[in-house]
Amino acid sequence: MTIKLALIGAGRIAKVHARAIAGSADAELAAVSDALPAAAEALARASGARAADVDAIAADQSIDAVLICTPT
Repeated sequence: MTIKLALIGAGRIAKVHARAIAGSADAELAAVSDALPAAAEALARASGARAADVDAIAADQSIDAVLICTPT
């Protein structure tokens, strides 16, 4: 079973998590969201995911978990 994940945030820690997800045979990065759409699009493109807003991620029933990677 592959777990579908989404990231909220596309900064430094989100990139670390995206690499970890990519290295797992049991996980897939499905979507990335960020306050800066260009940052979300860049990370999504680099990791084979799609850029989406938070509402779209929350509504997507295929996503199993969300990692919150926003600044403090």
